[in-house]
Amino acid sequence: MPSYKEKKRVFLELKNEKCVEADLDLLKTRYALCPRAYIINPRRHADAILFTLLDIVPKEEIIHHRADFYRPIVAANDSDNEPKDDLNNEPKTEPENEGNAEKVETVETHKERADKAEKRAEEAEKRAQEAEERADEESERANEEEERADDAEQARDEAEERANAAEEALEQEKKKD
Repeated sequence: MPSYKEKKRVFLELKNEKCVEADLDLLKTRYALCPRAYIINPRRHADAILFTLLDIVPKEEIIHHRADFYRPIVAANDSDNEPKDDLNNEPKTEPENEGNAEKVETVETHKERADKAEKRAEEAEKRAQEAEERADEESERANEEEERADDAEQARDEAEERANAAEEALEQEKKKD
C-alpha cells in the first residue's frame, strides 16, 4: 500500500463482515503468524483481519479470493435451479465474472441501505405529522385563550360601565338631597 490514506480508502471499500471467512482463509494461507484470536472469533476481528490482509496482498487478490471462496457455496445452492444443456443434460456453464460475489453483496448492501433510508423517511414523516398535530393543538389553545381574553375585556368594560352608571346615580341622589 502506498500510504495510510490509500489503505484506509481501500479498507472502507472492501469492508464487509459477510466476507470475513474468506479474508481469514486468505490470511492463514499468506501469513504464517496469523493471530489465534482471529481464528477463534473472526467476526469480532473482521476489521483487523482485513487491515492486516491489506498489508500483505493487493486489493485485487482479496476480491478474487472472495469470489473464488464463495463461488462453490453459490453453485451448491443454485445447482438444482441451473438451466440444463440440451445435449448432455448438465448445467450450462456461463462465463465467470470477476467480483461476482462482491456485486451480489453490493446489491444486498444497497437494498439494505435503501430499506433503512425508507424506514427513516417514514419515521421522519410520522414525527413531522405529530409535530403538525401538536402545532394545530397549540394554535387552538391560543385561539381559546384569545377568546377568553376578549370575553374578560368585554366583562371588564361592562363592569366599568355599570360602575360609572352607579356613580352617576349616586351623584344625582346627592344633588336631590
